[in-house]
Amino acid sequence: MLNGFRIQDLKNAPFPPELPGPFRMEFPPPDTRKTLQIQLFTVKNGRGLGQILFELSSLFGIAQQLGRAPKIQRVGGVWDTVVREVSQYFPVFGAKFEISDLEESAAVSVNLNIRFCCKFEDPRNLNSIDQQHLMLNGVYFQSFKYFNDYQSEIRLSLTPPPESAIRAELLISEEFKSDFLICVHTKNSKIDASILSKPSDPVFTRAATDYLVRKYNDTGKRITVAVMGNDPLWVQDLFNDKIGKSNYFNRFNESIIPEDSPDYTVLLTLGLSEIDDMAVSRNFCDIFLLTAPTSSFGWWLAYLAKENSEVYYRDPKEAPDQFFAEMRLPDFYPISWNKLKKLSTGRKTAKLNSQRHPDPWRSLFSTQPTSRSSKVRWRVHRCNPDDYSARRIFSSQRNSRYGKDRGRNVLYDSCRRRSLLYFVAIAAIQEYKHSNTSVRQFEGTINETAV
Repeated sequence: MLNGFRIQDLKNAPFPPELPGPFRMEFPPPDTRKTLQIQLFTVKNGRGLGQILFELSSLFGIAQQLGRAPKIQRVGGVWDTVVREVSQYFPVFGAKFEISDLEESAAVSVNLNIRFCCKFEDPRNLNSIDQQHLMLNGVYFQSFKYFNDYQSEIRLSLTPPPESAIRAELLISEEFKSDFLICVHTKNSKIDASILSKPSDPVFTRAATDYLVRKYNDTGKRITVAVMGNDPLWVQDLFNDKIGKSNYFNRFNESIIPEDSPDYTVLLTLGLSEIDDMAVSRNFCDIFLLTAPTSSFGWWLAYLAKENSEVYYRDPKEAPDQFFAEMRLPDFYPISWNKLKKLSTGRKTAKLNSQRHPDPWRSLFSTQPTSRSSKVRWRVHRCNPDDYSARRIFSSQRNSRYGKDRGRNVLYDSCRRRSLLYFVAIAAIQEYKHSNTSVRQFEGTINETAV
């Protein structure tokens, strides 16, 4: 007996059929694809949208050329930053990348584009690497040659979102939609504190805009200029005579307004974001002018501009900066883009003096002497014994009849005198900038050259 039941009855009782054995777990096959990552220096260091787009587009382009899957690290908030800065506005572009939890030590590290920001190094040289996971140690990757073979795909995936397109439509009202639109990108150093890329020069910006208006004046359409940038107030000051519906900004000086400026209307992208500026460029710009030639975001506005649009940019040799020092021009500017240069007319021009004066406004006023107080400005600049002009003074004096020591003393005496003159002249310049006295207009001309 077992708990009141006979054992024989228990043996003869009908039991339920046997239950199936342990359930089989279906695991996905191991991922044997080859992957590619880059350090994403610009993402980790909080750089701007333009520089981030360069690195991501280069990651995609290089991965396509090597037959690898482009991946982005999760650690360190890199993936979250990409989602916040790029993917939420361009989901199709963000979908081209996969998230990776792979430790850096599990990938083979190779140097590519590690020394210079804007010089192309052929990634096809890495085809011989058989390791599954590859990490590229490099920075910026600011060359269109890394991804230009996939330009149409990148342009499509970087289509601005509908809300940005709507705001662009509201900016370009029906009154201007049938016009020939010249878009001008500007950059003000007071807003963007980056020392890597020089800001727009106001003299060049205004002269180049007028030049393009004259150049395309025979299109049969009315010409309108849309100016975008990081400082609308700076643009208002520069184009205050062309903003017909704004009287508030007439209080600014008219010192750099050319007397023979052609007739056109300026629209400002006031209050618009970078994404909205991309929508304006994508949908409306027939001509695009890049006045800060090494601006990465301005470069993308030009690269993603309306189909068949013409792109012009300032010769970066006239505004050298750190990016220019690390740049190979054919690797940064597509061959179809047009380079603009300033030509001297025999007098001192802004090109010659802007190298002495980091402040473009100071450069402007130092090149246009019209009054007794402004005559000294031809000589006004900070004196650094280590700069080129100081070394030139020293070399000219060292072999003089006074001897080497005498030449050195002359050099530093000259520096002290010029430094004192600098501070005296700055006060005169500030007073002169806010006066109503007109000044002689920029004597240089704009010349269009091939890349």
